[in-house]
Amino acid sequence: MTVDRHIDDLLNDYFDDELSSETRRSFDDHIATCERCSSLIQQMDELTALVGRLPESISPSADLWSKIESRITPDNQSNHSPRILSFKPVIGLAIAAALAVSFVIYILISPTQQSWEVMPVAGEPTIDNVTLSGQSSLAKGQTITTNETSRAAVSVGNIGTVDILPETTIQVVSATTSDHRFRMSAGTIHASITAPPRLFFVETPAALAIDLGCEYTLRVDSLGWSHLDVSLGYVELEHPGRSSIVPEGYRAIAVPGVGPTVAVDTDASDRYMSFVVEYTLFKNMNALDSLLTASTSVDAVTLWLILEKHSSDLADSRQIYQRIVELVGQPDGVSFDETVINRNALNISEWQDHLGLDLTLMSFEAASKKKRFLKSK
Repeated sequence: MTVDRHIDDLLNDYFDDELSSETRRSFDDHIATCERCSSLIQQMDELTALVGRLPESISPSADLWSKIESRITPDNQSNHSPRILSFKPVIGLAIAAALAVSFVIYILISPTQQSWEVMPVAGEPTIDNVTLSGQSSLAKGQTITTNETSRAAVSVGNIGTVDILPETTIQVVSATTSDHRFRMSAGTIHASITAPPRLFFVETPAALAIDLGCEYTLRVDSLGWSHLDVSLGYVELEHPGRSSIVPEGYRAIAVPGVGPTVAVDTDASDRYMSFVVEYTLFKNMNALDSLLTASTSVDAVTLWLILEKHSSDLADSRQIYQRIVELVGQPDGVSFDETVINRNALNISEWQDHLGLDLTLMSFEAASKKKRFLKSK
């Protein structure tokens, strides 16, 4: 094979080292004489080097895909679902480049933060037992405490703000550009983060709350249980051996030594949440009947997540599956055996679409629309 024109269609195979020896020779001969293609290879090599400098924990912001798609989707495909768009290899590289460059710019241009600004909002909050009377700084290792009448607000570097509500104790664990981290032992915070995901973390006695581009309220009660309520975007609650992604309009509870529940509708009653906790975290099999009976159509997402993560007993799984079908129907062409027993990827994908789940975390609009629809039934 000879390379007669430009080498765009061969880029993927080139960087994956999958070109045949004959094609590779023609490829090398071409870039040796073509300024345009030689420059493209150099740019991709530089991009690869930059990507290698990024923290492993960084992932794209919640709305980044939609912004990129709007720039690359032709007008005559504007109404198509992203799942059925077909891009040439060079377009795929352009998307990867856009994602990577956005992270490079953020990490390399944003200054490293050694301390954060903090302001009293009400009463007399303290930093390391010293009363905070005006704007001050909060550095790594320092602890801010509020009593029943005081509040404070922290500017977390340049990525967002955290409101520290009354009767809260929170310590700065890390204050770098790629790791903004608090440890909260008691109380309540409200966080609003606008940076790329996985830059802001809150350690609690029960789980690690990982920002995925969001706004949320997090409370640690007297038992050390963590109560998360997400109002925008996503938050991941992580515990060794167990994690839970909680989207906008949902909440979750995490128990010390056990970990988090799956996401539960924000408007679900505390009684319903107690059934979820008992069945999924404490393995109380008697709670399953109560959980299924109390579930409404909007709780189908919670039941699906329980089916995926917590139901190892086949009889229980069948009960949960059947209740989901009773509440929201079943996608055409799927079955319990293929979905639950054989883990048929197509069946699972059909269910995720049916429930409005978007596991890519690029957009939460589908889940929000599905939830509004279920609430209206």
